[in-house]
Amino acid sequence: MLDKLRRGATKILVFGLFGLLILSFAVWGIGDVIRSANQGPIAEVGDADISAQEFTAALQQRRQMLTRQFGQPLTAEQSRAFGIDSAVLSELVNGAAITNHSKALGLRLSDETIAELIRNDPAFAGPDGKFSRPVFDERMRQAGFTEQRYFTERRNNELQEQLTEAIAGGAPAPDTLIDIVHRFREETRIAKVVRLDPDKAKPPGEPDEKALKDFYERQQRSFVVPERRKIAVLIVSPDTLKERAKVTDADVRSTWEQSQAAWDIPERRRIQQILYKTKTEAEGEKKAIEGGKGFLLAALEANGAQGRLDQGLIARREIADANFAKAAFELPVDKLSDPVQVRGGWLLLRVTEIEPARSRTFEEVKDEVRRNLEETRLREIVTKLHDEIEDKRGATDAPEKLKAIATELKLTLIEAPSVDARGLGPDGKPALSHPDAERFLASAFEGDATTPREVITLAEGGEAWVEVLEVKPAATRPFDEVKSEVEAMWREREKRADLTKSAQALADRIKAGETVEKIAQGLGLEIKTSAPFKRSKPPEELSPTAARAAFTLPLGGAGTAASTDDTTRVVFVVSEIKAADAPTKEQADALRNEIGQELQRDSLQTYVAALRDRQGVKIHENVYKRAVGLDQTP
Repeated sequence: MLDKLRRGATKILVFGLFGLLILSFAVWGIGDVIRSANQGPIAEVGDADISAQEFTAALQQRRQMLTRQFGQPLTAEQSRAFGIDSAVLSELVNGAAITNHSKALGLRLSDETIAELIRNDPAFAGPDGKFSRPVFDERMRQAGFTEQRYFTERRNNELQEQLTEAIAGGAPAPDTLIDIVHRFREETRIAKVVRLDPDKAKPPGEPDEKALKDFYERQQRSFVVPERRKIAVLIVSPDTLKERAKVTDADVRSTWEQSQAAWDIPERRRIQQILYKTKTEAEGEKKAIEGGKGFLLAALEANGAQGRLDQGLIARREIADANFAKAAFELPVDKLSDPVQVRGGWLLLRVTEIEPARSRTFEEVKDEVRRNLEETRLREIVTKLHDEIEDKRGATDAPEKLKAIATELKLTLIEAPSVDARGLGPDGKPALSHPDAERFLASAFEGDATTPREVITLAEGGEAWVEVLEVKPAATRPFDEVKSEVEAMWREREKRADLTKSAQALADRIKAGETVEKIAQGLGLEIKTSAPFKRSKPPEELSPTAARAAFTLPLGGAGTAASTDDTTRVVFVVSEIKAADAPTKEQADALRNEIGQELQRDSLQTYVAALRDRQGVKIHENVYKRAVGLDQTP
């Protein structure tokens, strides 16, 4: 339960509503209603608008998160290929639809409630663990939020959660469905596989000029030189400013003397809890426990084995709910509390351990004080540099102004003389080496060279400014220049077509009654027998596509597919089929949980789809393309 009470306090400027459902909702993508628009919002949901700035901020946050997870920058092209751009937009649309519904239902959260959630959010805590206005302001500045916008987003997110949590409590999965899914997944097959030798494929004849030119016309996209730009990026990064933010030992001592209490360790308590829906239930169980009923037994009866009983050692400031915190930190050890009202019901609490508060000496905390002081100075330096750079940018229209500013202020400048939207130079290698390179490119390829560009907040702190110095439009390389490449592609295509035709002919012979052994012997081909495999785990001889196809064939059925290395074709014959054994208890329980989650997702999808249909969704295609860096030509 405490996890839920803390939920608001653990959101650090991340407003994703459906982390579990983003990709599944992306199927709606941007296809509800598409119409052109050169300005205005990126999407309209009922009477609510979603701005391009809101979408860009959410997309940048998602890409930053994935960049940290993958350990390398996510390019704009990869973002689009993985469906991240459309998924984020769909998520914002879904959130707006639910927010509209919550307003229609009259659901409200007071300003005092939102303010209390923010005051108890660890993301905004200072060195003393309490809410810090400077930290809050800095977080807002880094994320590009105003205070009012953050309040609005936080309120919408809390209301959305109330609605979706009510919807997501699906019915348990029926045993029949569990059995069907288990049999589908656990059935195994064995296949005999023949791999065609690509070196024995019939070589194509000599193409004439007309054939090559026709092929070139059909494949022109393969010979396009993408638009390239010359860009400069001015970096203001904490890592490059550490020397400017160094503090002396005297500074550290003075800071500690002025705020000694803030560095002390607060009292922490190990708290156990039981959640009840009503006060009457809680009062009745309290009497039963005081009458001899075991606390643990009562917790199991009320919250089940999955309920969280022990919250571990926590400080008062870590608890978002004021009622919970007050009751827990006034209880003596092993004393049962009166019912405590919290969001979601009523709690009975018990404290089993108290770790007293203690003071820490200067020697214990001096390294922390130094780090905190250096971080504070770094923020001040970054803020001051931000203002200086903005003033200097606005004072001149001279070319390469960022280079001049970097030289004057002794800051880092990254230059890319020729880079495409994927971040590649003319040699096909990355032209920008920086964790935020993808965001620099998104900014650089928005609009033309004169388009104003927003300051970029870096993933690891700090800021960056992007300047476009030159634009070379995309162009198709002429036929005479790429004739040899065209011929090579043509030959490869003809070779693949011949292999595909030969493989299908062999599969047809097997279907007509010949054995794979006889065919392989006649052609001098090797037969490999696969290990038993399931739909989800293809053997090394078959690609995932071929393995799935094998499960559509009867015993003795033949098929053909590309080889696992995609260099040739294979012909396969299903030689054995083994039905799945009955599921074990562990397998059945795992499937029941998985299918239950799928049913919950289906409930949410149905709910959101109905809201979208009822309210109406319009996506402005041109605004969307501009926001994700796509070519805007019709």
